Amino acid sequence: TKFLIAANAIGTDKDAAKIEAKDYFAMGGAATAARYKLYETASVALERLLVERCEQKFMHRLLVVGGVSLLLVVTLLFATIILRDISRRLARTAALADAAALGHFDQKIQIRSSDEVAQVATAVMRVRDQLERLSQAQLTLQTAHSNGDTDYRIDASTLPGGFGVLAAKLNELVESNNAITFRFMEVVREYSRGEFSTEMP
Repeated sequence: TKFLIAANAIGTDKDAAKIEAKDYFAMGGAATAARYKLYETASVALERLLVERCEQKFMHRLLVVGGVSLLLVVTLLFATIILRDISRRLARTAALADAAALGHFDQKIQIRSSDEVAQVATAVMRVRDQLERLSQAQLTLQTAHSNGDTDYRIDASTLPGGFGVLAAKLNELVESNNAITFRFMEVVREYSRGEFSTEMP
């Protein structure tokens, strides 16, 4: 400030502007030093601001990367749980199908959803139920004939598709077997009367 006052005084009052050279250079040096001090202070402030800004950017990126990583971990965890659940349900469905193929109809599975795995399990259950119905119908037929009810037949209309066809063929087999049995009994009666002209069936 003193340097500026002295410089302005040079143009207005020549007598008042007479100062010693050392004072002149001292004031000039002070002004220059003040300017550099201002630059240094500004540089430090700018550097600190830049560091803070970089730290903020780094923390932001760190949070983003951490969030994405956490999301991936959670997604993989859920995927693992879901795949294990699907694997267990498919294993139970396969066990049910194997048991039905071996003629064991006492196993059942609980279906609590409607996804694709549940649809497969439901289809296997339907096949198992129809096989059980056909098996039960055959046992009932065998029991009825053992008790002398040779007129009993399986109601093939209650069984769908190929199961009904199997029941109908079984009825035909029973009819044929009954016809042979009745014919055999008739021949035996004729033999008992001394008529040996009739051939055995």
